[in-house]
Amino acid sequence: MKKWSMLIFILSVFMMISACNNDTNGPSASKSESTTGNTNEVNTELRTIQTIKGSVDIPVNPKRIVDLAYTSEQLLIMGYTPVVSSTGLNGKAPNYLDGKMDNTVFVSPHTVKIEDIVAAKPDLIISNSRTEKMYDQLSKIAPTIYLENDLYSWREQFTELGAFLDKKKEVDEWFGQYSAKAKNIGSEIKAKYPGETFTLYVTNATEYRIYGRSLLGDILFTDMDLPAAKGVPLDKPDSTVEVVSLDTIYSLQPDHIFVGNYAFESNTADLVQSRFEDFISNPLFTRLKASREGKVYSMIGEEWHQSEYPLGKEKALESIRQKVLGPN
Repeated sequence: MKKWSMLIFILSVFMMISACNNDTNGPSASKSESTTGNTNEVNTELRTIQTIKGSVDIPVNPKRIVDLAYTSEQLLIMGYTPVVSSTGLNGKAPNYLDGKMDNTVFVSPHTVKIEDIVAAKPDLIISNSRTEKMYDQLSKIAPTIYLENDLYSWREQFTELGAFLDKKKEVDEWFGQYSAKAKNIGSEIKAKYPGETFTLYVTNATEYRIYGRSLLGDILFTDMDLPAAKGVPLDKPDSTVEVVSLDTIYSLQPDHIFVGNYAFESNTADLVQSRFEDFISNPLFTRLKASREGKVYSMIGEEWHQSEYPLGKEKALESIRQKVLGPN
């Protein structure tokens, strides 16, 4: 009897251990504990989201985000600092971020290598059309959020990412304070120059452009609601940026002119700067009303790039105010 009792006891203990192991490895664990990619880090809580690439389980509190979609400033606003960012300027964070991304590695979505992403050990990757060809590889490294929107539809992009990361409150709060600031500065400018019009001309390595609701133009004509001059392409369905000839620019007579320039590649920076200087020093330009009255405002270098991302847009508002209204 003693032998039978001992055997029954041993079998009971074995069955209890097996049951505990089954509970640990059951379906519920797939949502509560997961090792992502090559990070060797365990995320204890996941959320399932639906992107246009399908269902993705992402960490609720990601620690190592790789941003390949120009969303790093949006991430900062939501409380995250990416380990890899696509929003740098000449390989580093812009000065206005004041040390907020000192430990971040900056890359270009157009030239980044898969091995560099693997080396970052991400637990979340942000992607969009600029890295779509890499999506399958990226999603094997770590959970990957594919965004439908780009920096040219930055409001929709910010809202889309905020929804995926469950940060709607933070996004709404930021938009609220930014919109109020933009409207206030716009109202100050319109009060000082009632009825006067504005335009934005931009030079790159090959073209001269008039900007409507895009980048800095979006700040001027949408966020600040400044009156646009004749020739500003505000509501074209395909693009609100228009390539124009110098003759067209010199024939228009806005009351205020913003001018900017940018180089797609660093090796064209000198050419762009030379074309820009020729443009604003041309006698036809200097005879324009805005030029004669000292109402031409340059937004070049980092000031131009401020218009691309949310925290930079806040700084751009301050730059615009100071240029048009003068020091406080």
